[in-house]
Amino acid sequence: MRAVKDVETRWNSTYSMLARAVYLRNAINMWTRTTDDYKNLILTGHEWQLMEFLVHFLYPFKKITMLLQFISIPILQQSFEIYENLFNSIDNVRRVFQEMHIQPD
Repeated sequence: MRAVKDVETRWNSTYSMLARAVYLRNAINMWTRTTDDYKNLILTGHEWQLMEFLVHFLYPFKKITMLLQFISIPILQQSFEIYENLFNSIDNVRRVFQEMHIQPD
C-alpha cells in the first residue's frame, strides 16, 4: 500500500491523501526516522491530531461528491438537502473545534 498524492484537479484527493497517511502513520513515522535526510519530514503528535481532524472534517464532502457523481440530473430538493447536510457538518466540526483544548496555530 502506497501513499496517495494530492492532486488539485481531482475531487477528494486531499481527503484520500490524508486518510491514507493516517492509516499508514506507523509506517510513515518509521520511514521518516530512517535517515537524517528525512528529519524535516517527521510529524509531531499535534500535526497527526490535526490531520485526523481534517479527515473527519472532509469526510462529509467526500460523501457528497461521490453521491453527486451518480446523480444524472440534480433537482432543487436534492441540492437543498445536500447543502443543508454540509452546513450541519460544518457546524458540528466548528463546535468540536471550539471545544478542543489544543487549537491549531
